[in-house]
Amino acid sequence: MIYNIQNNDPSYTPEPEVAGGLSDSQLELARDNFRWHWSDVALTSVVSVVIMLAGVAGFALLQHTFSASHEITTSTLLSAATLGLEFVALVGCVYLLGMRRRHVSWRAVGLRHIPGKWPLIALGLSLLIIPVGALATYAVVLIFKLPLVNAQLPTLAPHGLSWLGVGVLIFLGGIAVPFAEELFFRGLIYTFLRQRWGVWVGVLASSLIFAIAHMNVMIGAMAFCLGLFCAFTYERSKSLWASYIIHAVSNTLKLVFVYVMLASTTHIPLF
Repeated sequence: MIYNIQNNDPSYTPEPEVAGGLSDSQLELARDNFRWHWSDVALTSVVSVVIMLAGVAGFALLQHTFSASHEITTSTLLSAATLGLEFVALVGCVYLLGMRRRHVSWRAVGLRHIPGKWPLIALGLSLLIIPVGALATYAVVLIFKLPLVNAQLPTLAPHGLSWLGVGVLIFLGGIAVPFAEELFFRGLIYTFLRQRWGVWVGVLASSLIFAIAHMNVMIGAMAFCLGLFCAFTYERSKSLWASYIIHAVSNTLKLVFVYVMLASTTHIPLF
């Protein structure tokens, strides 16, 4: 049995055991019946934000302390450390403060085999989200009369960038961070909202939260569209791996484009 169904308390929320050798039907039951609590969302969100803010402040302070000019500039090391910290904070908090505390497996919260043709569908959607997101960003620029400037460029193309740094930043920004964000924003936030207010509220609200988390209107427009694609894909495929493909492929392609354009105008050393 996955759940203890002997409890007659109507407010009782069963917690699945750690899955080991369970059938697909049992895992589907675990996913459908497991419910995140408000305490899970609040604890995971607050602690992860505190870790990221403290980490970024600490990295900046160290750079300021050891910098010859004592000026805080965005370096490749600082950019990589910030992205790595986001990955560790989100994945670590969801796992330790959510999954481990509630005794639920990775597969039960969505990290399951992608069914059918969903890998190909997700790949196609990852290509579609790029022009859709670009149109949304351009619309925001026109509506709010904003300068068409990539606000992420200081992080993506920091001082002292090398091709080694490019590889590290592509791995972190294109592979690692999308996994962490899918686990947090779709595996936790979207699932929590969907369970209480339905699919449409879950999709729209989680996408809006995802956009706000990027703390920039232009970037947020792209993030909102990406959130819609990822949440709908997760809902239909029942697998976070499908939404992860969309997120990782689109991020990686955008990063590659940025560095190709940068290399065409700027000399980037190997190390």
